[in-house]
Amino acid sequence: MVFASLFEVCCGGEEEGRKLSAVTAALSDADEEEWKRVQSQRDAKQHIRHVEHQISKLNRKKNRCRDTITAKPLCTEMTCTFRPPEFEKSEEDMQSLIDYLNHSFIFDDHDDNEKSQIALAMQMEEVDDGTILFRQGDEGDYCYVSQSGTAEYFEDDTKVSEYTPGEFFGMAALLYDSKRVATCKVVTEVEGGTAKLWKLDQKSFKYTVAHNIYKRMSSMKDRVRNIEMFKGLDETLLNRFIHNLAPIAWTSGERIVEKGEEGTVFYIITSGQVRIHDIGLGDSQYDDQILGPGQAFGERALLTGEPRAANVTAITDVGTMAIDRSSFEEYIGPLQGLLERNMRKKFLKALPLIRDSQLTEEEIDQLAGMMTELCYRKGHFLAESGKPYSMNLWIIQ
Repeated sequence: MVFASLFEVCCGGEEEGRKLSAVTAALSDADEEEWKRVQSQRDAKQHIRHVEHQISKLNRKKNRCRDTITAKPLCTEMTCTFRPPEFEKSEEDMQSLIDYLNHSFIFDDHDDNEKSQIALAMQMEEVDDGTILFRQGDEGDYCYVSQSGTAEYFEDDTKVSEYTPGEFFGMAALLYDSKRVATCKVVTEVEGGTAKLWKLDQKSFKYTVAHNIYKRMSSMKDRVRNIEMFKGLDETLLNRFIHNLAPIAWTSGERIVEKGEEGTVFYIITSGQVRIHDIGLGDSQYDDQILGPGQAFGERALLTGEPRAANVTAITDVGTMAIDRSSFEEYIGPLQGLLERNMRKKFLKALPLIRDSQLTEEEIDQLAGMMTELCYRKGHFLAESGKPYSMNLWIIQ
């Protein structure tokens, strides 16, 4: 208003004042649109960080008290004649159990009928505060989910994790027919109180859960084996890698990776398509790439943790399996050499010089094996006029 008054004093007339009001309104609208655009970008980045944090939590949860993946394999002698027991429950209890199942990643691939079957097979057990459910080294007999009370895990008397109401625990020993890797103690909010747990016996677990998991793992193994960087992996390492993957879904148009952000997660596409765009940092720019099922992106995040060199956006609804860098380094370190070679191949394929050539996949693989990464200080001469120089092709990364 002060600015408008000054305009009228200097230029005179109500008409000019009306013009200024229109201009001011237009600028306000533009400012609001710019604010919305910036806010949208900020929200997208925060969403990506949140998702990657959740992936890390999923990876940690799948590993924090897991038995070795090379343990005795699942017994496959279950016959179609087996029927899990059914324990009578109220509608409220059934709905609570279904909710618990819906929020557990281990049951993501189970349909509503399978989840109802699992819920019916679970039975209530009430235990006192401080009860030891099982001890480190025990054989696995049940898995549990708490309705009230917290399950604390101890390894050699050191607390390593806890499971709050609604979280399933105790499944690894059942899945791999191995011993418990931790001691589990139940504690209640009120000292001396009673905790309510739902438990599923091993045989029912194998029938309703493990069979589905193994079908999914078998399918995932086939996908991973077809990815160039994982060809030739031995069974143990492949199982370990599959076990660490967490399923993450994205909607069409959603930004999965934000260029310039710290890279922490590696993705394998199981369904749909993504576009890798705005590739490159600094003056180096490359063509967009379209990736689909069986292809992967984000290797750089696992190897270096450097800022993302491109944006990745879902073209369609996309299903992915993901692993965060810390889990990768802790459990799957031997894959690093394979990932480095694959990252170089993808880097080469993005170059117009290579993309437009008639080079075969094998020849590109050979080129990737010949590449070395070098760093130079500012002002360093790669070649000087009139002086001998090495016959190299430099590609600015």
